[in-house]
Amino acid sequence: MKKHLFWLIVGNLCCCCSTPATRQNQEFEAAFRRSLSHVATQTHDYEVIRFDSLTSFPWDSVYYFTEHEQSRSISIMIGFAWEGPSVPDGRKRLMFVWKQQVVSFFDFRTNGSSDPASDEAALPIHLWSCKPAARASWSRTEALFAVNRYCQEGTVEFEFVPLQCLGTPLRELLELHCPAATVAAEPGESATKY
Repeated sequence: MKKHLFWLIVGNLCCCCSTPATRQNQEFEAAFRRSLSHVATQTHDYEVIRFDSLTSFPWDSVYYFTEHEQSRSISIMIGFAWEGPSVPDGRKRLMFVWKQQVVSFFDFRTNGSSDPASDEAALPIHLWSCKPAARASWSRTEALFAVNRYCQEGTVEFEFVPLQCLGTPLRELLELHCPAATVAAEPGESATKY
């Protein structure tokens, strides 16, 4: 009886460790990476990625933070107190908000970051804002991006340009592409054939 009770308690503790937010983060990241696989083989033009089609949870705004963003400045940006961690060194963060609450966020490293202790795959992306000095945030209806694959400094990267910015100079980012010889390179891997 004690043995069964022990395993019942251990099983409940394990289930509690995987929070809904953690599962949401994992599901979003997997869907996000799948959406990039379509872009990974392009040599021209761009694909449209809709963040609302990649999420299974409610949200009304998404924010993009770069490394070293402190909790205090995150709070200012999202408009309410953020008690969570600052963005770690070498990472970027996507944070989803619903009715003044953070419902999901995940930190990821880009190809330019090196973290030998981590075996997570890099997510070589950059999200742009239409206004150069503005912080990057979008409502659910604005979170539609023209995404292209391009090569820079020997790596394959992805530029996310909001669709509402296509009439601005950011459109030029979508003109940059990788040569056809680099199509086999995975996101963040070396594209040494160009």
